[in-house]
Amino acid sequence: TPTSDALQHVNALARLCDINVAHYNKGYSEGKVIENRPEENVLLVNVSANKNQLVLTAAAIVADRLISKKEAVRPEERTLISTLAAQLYAIRHGFGAYDERVDNNTETQLRARHPDKRLDILETARRMAIAMSTRTEVPLEETAKEKGETSA
Repeated sequence: TPTSDALQHVNALARLCDINVAHYNKGYSEGKVIENRPEENVLLVNVSANKNQLVLTAAAIVADRLISKKEAVRPEERTLISTLAAQLYAIRHGFGAYDERVDNNTETQLRARHPDKRLDILETARRMAIAMSTRTEVPLEETAKEKGETSA
């Protein structure tokens, strides 16, 4: 079962895009960490999933939604930037961000780009990860205070 810390991050990230979060236990959609249901504005979170994968997946979904609103980012770069931003967010907050399959795909896509474009993509992902971290600090602090008040 993921720690409440991971679920707190998922909830804080979801708040950045006003996405609702619902939970289910292993069995419903066993192979998925998080099921993104944009038509219902819901992230369906598998509470049996690995905590690192929960945070990484939620961060990628939220980053993708945030990027989709920016006209300057081309659609073919959106997934790459959101994946990199999610990895940086997860690392920043102490969650492992390594998935060999995703890392190999990301590295292949980056190598295929001109060095200047590669730098632009990396810088955009870095700025997005910082913005996501900054914007989740308040909800995470509020949750920590609530937990402190109830356990005291």
